[in-house]
Amino acid sequence: MDRFPAGHWLTMTPNQPTTDANAIWHAAVKSVHATELVRHSVRATADKITFSARNQQVEFQRDLIHRICVVGAGKAAAAMAIGLEHVLLEFVPKDRVSGIVNTTDEQAVELERELSSIQLRGVRPAGDNSPRERTVTATHEIINLVAGLQANDLCIVLLSGGGSAMLSAPVPPITVQEKSQLAQKMFSRGGNILQVNRVRQHLSDVKGGGLLRECRAGNLLTLTISDVIGNPLDIIASGPTIPATGDPADAIKILRQFELWDETPKSIKQRLEQEIVTTPTATEQHLVLADNTTAVMAAAAHAAKLGYKNEIQLATTEPLDANQLGQQLADRINTLMRTATTDNYCLTMGSETTVRICDSPGIGGRNQQIVLSALANLDQELIKRSTAEFCILSGGTDGEDGPTQFAGAWIDNETAIKAFQRDDLTRSLEKNDSNTFLKSFNCLLKTGPTGTNVCDVQVVTFVQKSAID
Repeated sequence: MDRFPAGHWLTMTPNQPTTDANAIWHAAVKSVHATELVRHSVRATADKITFSARNQQVEFQRDLIHRICVVGAGKAAAAMAIGLEHVLLEFVPKDRVSGIVNTTDEQAVELERELSSIQLRGVRPAGDNSPRERTVTATHEIINLVAGLQANDLCIVLLSGGGSAMLSAPVPPITVQEKSQLAQKMFSRGGNILQVNRVRQHLSDVKGGGLLRECRAGNLLTLTISDVIGNPLDIIASGPTIPATGDPADAIKILRQFELWDETPKSIKQRLEQEIVTTPTATEQHLVLADNTTAVMAAAAHAAKLGYKNEIQLATTEPLDANQLGQQLADRINTLMRTATTDNYCLTMGSETTVRICDSPGIGGRNQQIVLSALANLDQELIKRSTAEFCILSGGTDGEDGPTQFAGAWIDNETAIKAFQRDDLTRSLEKNDSNTFLKSFNCLLKTGPTGTNVCDVQVVTFVQKSAID
């Protein structure tokens, strides 16, 4: 399932650091591919089914399980389902495995032939992270399915990033449009995923433990590929199988923080002022299969194989501003240029950034914004004089970056020198028009759906030209 061979995205002859940065980033994504993660985490025999991840293990005796129901949502959920079904059907009769998984339209068409017991529902196009009415319809199918299970059944829930928008069941009379528009306003004002999902989970029949409350199986196991730094289980995909840790008052406080309470629809206000939560009946367990750290460490390992001196920077739970991160990456290159180091240097890091959107934005995404910010903060005279070669690359591991068809972008010293001659660099940055600017230099990263989602990974490579010759 190699959807993004190294070099696929290169539209010009790259320097060595650019080629290496591409290979290092792809190694990060490959390490967290959902199908392989599940295959390595699940083992089925005639007697039992064992799930293991990160020194944790969950076992179920086969003779105590009547049916296995698999449901889920997210950008990696379809690929997870393929890995799970492949293992289960070796020992479990096909007629005892069923399920529904919500995914993008493209993955539903592409991957449905690889599944025989689990059905895929396309609930939105790739690159457009907003729920639709059909998302709600498919979500209610999932709710009805788990509500019909029995005490001797096992429900397995597959969750990954993007699950919040692919598993949507607004509490009536809230509409999917009202809920989606509120989330987009929060993001545009610099809200992070923790804040947005803490609001979302109080407006839904499925989020904030809603799926767990509806499930009538005796046991429920959630397998997660985390796209939230720190892996807070109630936040990933808005926690459909984890009761919300906050209360409606917290959601109201967040909306007031972003000055959105006064313009919040009446239906949402009423829900937050009188939320009612019921008690779940299923026994729930949870395993995190991989996260951003998994990818960053794999990237660092590949950089070492290529002969780079590594620096690793793991993501912090406090989201960064995309422009600030871009400046930090540029500062790293500027410093390396000044010190004239002879080591082949590589920085691998993970992040979850926010972007404050201007009133009339152009086209872009947070990774493209990071790269454009880095370009704007490079020392122009230093870059022009230096013999060193470098690359700054930032990409979303899911293959998506904002409302574009790209995963991110990259720049190198040759691109930078050409870009310095343009007079619209600063304006493009301020107008959130990173895609338009970077596209003109053919330095956008395009992978298509990757089958995973663990936030973003940045790679910085630096080589003195004398070290290449």
